[in-house]
Amino acid sequence: MLEAMTRRWEGTRQLIRPFTDQRSRRLLAAFLTSELGDGITAVVVPLGVYAVSDSVVALASTFLGRMLLGSLFAAVGGTIADFVDRRVLLLGSYVVRAVLVAALIPLSEANTVAFAVLGVLVGAAGSFDNPAAESALRTTYRHDLQSLAAARKTGKTVSQMVGPAIGGLLFGLGGLTLALGINVLTFVVALALLGFKRLAPGKGHKMSAPRKVSPQNAGLGCASRLGSYKGQLPPEVSMAFVSSAGASFLVAVATVLAVPYLADLPDAPAGAYGYALAAYSVGALLGLWLAGIGTWVNVRLKSILIFSAVAFGLITMVSVSIPRWEIFAAVRCVK
Repeated sequence: MLEAMTRRWEGTRQLIRPFTDQRSRRLLAAFLTSELGDGITAVVVPLGVYAVSDSVVALASTFLGRMLLGSLFAAVGGTIADFVDRRVLLLGSYVVRAVLVAALIPLSEANTVAFAVLGVLVGAAGSFDNPAAESALRTTYRHDLQSLAAARKTGKTVSQMVGPAIGGLLFGLGGLTLALGINVLTFVVALALLGFKRLAPGKGHKMSAPRKVSPQNAGLGCASRLGSYKGQLPPEVSMAFVSSAGASFLVAVATVLAVPYLADLPDAPAGAYGYALAAYSVGALLGLWLAGIGTWVNVRLKSILIFSAVAFGLITMVSVSIPRWEIFAAVRCVK
């Protein structure tokens, strides 16, 4: 019993290590603060675009532009992070995002098109520095993947749950100007936190030898073999790809349409969209946890995919069957 408790404590201490270790806590605090800013941006920009344009086409274009540019920025940021001082890269990213968000405030009443375009850039810019932050943490902890995973998962929680909820609250309390003002402040705080933290440059790190793969990680070998598979892909892979692509498309459509739907509900608060996004992220996290503790050996992948598709459609219909924003947010959590 004592040995089991000791192992649990050691595991917990390893998970919280990045938050307490002086080598990484300022870096991680800056990263989480910027993730909070990105979460606020994810809510405020779409709401602002729809508020100033009253156009679903402009709203959908904002989401699409952010997704495409975000992928491009992440690839470019990862390449640059290998050759420059990561601290400089992160500091520059925080400065640029603070300036861009600040520029959105006067544009909200002056130029709708410029506001939408700049909003896309702000949303996509959040992906640029993620590779630098993660690689800096990886440099600190070498191959301690548990600590690195804990830090990254916390960042996702902040950006996908806490940030949208706070963004919705700020938009509801003070409108676009207050929300954007606090959004600027998050990047300024991240800048201050990292201002005196020195990181190693991206090039020339001496990495410790990788650990041997344990039996628990033997499943990684399957992924490696799949990557080298030649010829026709197994049916399970094709089904999973089609299902994931279709689900992603439908989620994107529902996410875009949620803004005008909630805006038209008479009793919905101004920040209802942010609350719905936070609820959706909470549900996704709970679903991931439930899937992880379940046993799926005797369940066919085809059955799971069919059930998921039917459940998604039914839940979507339920979410709009009663015209109340509380129902929509609650069902988004279930979804």
